[in-house]
Amino acid sequence: MNIEKKTIEENENLQAPARYVQEARLLLTYAAQNGLDLEERLVKEIVDAKSALETNRWNAEIEARFWMAFNKIAKLVAPVSVDSLKATHVLTDDRDFNRKGGFLNDLTTWFFGKKTRSAAQRSVITYQRGTLLVLALLMLAQFYWIIVSNLTTDISQTLPKKIETLEQERSRLLLQVSPEKAISKDKKPLEIVAEAGISPDDISIPPKKIEETPILPINQQIQIIEKQIEETKYRLEANYNLLTVWVSSFFANKTQENIKKQGTSQKLEAQRNILRDTASLQEAKFILQGIQLYILPLLYGLLGAAAYVLRTLTTEIRNLTYEIESNIRYRLRIQLGAVSGLAIGWFSDAGLTFSASTLSLSPLALAFLAGYSVEVLFSLMDRMIYTFSSSDDVEKKPRNDKSSVS
Repeated sequence: MNIEKKTIEENENLQAPARYVQEARLLLTYAAQNGLDLEERLVKEIVDAKSALETNRWNAEIEARFWMAFNKIAKLVAPVSVDSLKATHVLTDDRDFNRKGGFLNDLTTWFFGKKTRSAAQRSVITYQRGTLLVLALLMLAQFYWIIVSNLTTDISQTLPKKIETLEQERSRLLLQVSPEKAISKDKKPLEIVAEAGISPDDISIPPKKIEETPILPINQQIQIIEKQIEETKYRLEANYNLLTVWVSSFFANKTQENIKKQGTSQKLEAQRNILRDTASLQEAKFILQGIQLYILPLLYGLLGAAAYVLRTLTTEIRNLTYEIESNIRYRLRIQLGAVSGLAIGWFSDAGLTFSASTLSLSPLALAFLAGYSVEVLFSLMDRMIYTFSSSDDVEKKPRNDKSSVS
């Protein structure tokens, strides 16, 4: 019984040296493969340590020589380390880097065969998928913003101005036929032309220049203008309906549900349509403002941070300096990138004109750059805080630190 217990204790004591000897041999393999200048003594010490473990000759002297050799070869291959080599290579005898993934992993292995990946490969796949997801969300938000912005611009600016211009042109033509009746609201424009007692075909405006095409008779001009006004109003109503669909797809439109509960008379129906269109327009403006000030900068910041992570990850894998602990730094970088992009949205101009052409690329480009280079943004913020801080606070800070230490 005592012999078995002693044997177990010896095996446990040799487990740690065996692990470090294996790591030293891993560094030795990397140095030999990359043509680094190795001392014969270092190679001999590591090989002797492995042989001592296998033949149970491990003692204090061999261990001391081994640690000196391990230290020198670690300095030789730096910045490559044991952890980076393990993370960037698939090691079949290392349980820490080839853990099973449970039922899902067994199922995919049964279907597609066993595919062992290194920690670096798994990180690349994870961040690639995350970047594609952020890019998809960004494209959806940008697509939604452009559609709703164009509809809002047409409804609030383009189409009303066009209708106003057409009505002014129609009034100008009516003034030439019957000035005293041109302002009448009870009669249609073509009725005013008919009551003027003038043949419509004889009424025309001479061209300003000889080379210009002759202008059509007034009645035909008024008909064309009336048709254009009607088409513009139909288009305006269609845009209102389409805007209502896009707004209601973003969130439940309670305002329109309350409007529909009103009476059904013709006058109330017209008022209800006006209220519905006004509610849709206002809700669309609120949505656009939220997307432009918060969602888009945040997504652009995330995309910039993801781009930085992928670029850094590529460099570290190429140089064999990637370690599993780097994922902690990458996750923090993603979060800081989102905050940086959102901060750019706060600092940007909040005044919106709701036009796709006025969506300035500068704030969104700054959000992307802030997410990609977080250090620059926070250094600027620190410098700004330091500039506006009083000199007394700057002088008191070292004194307080000294007093607290003492």
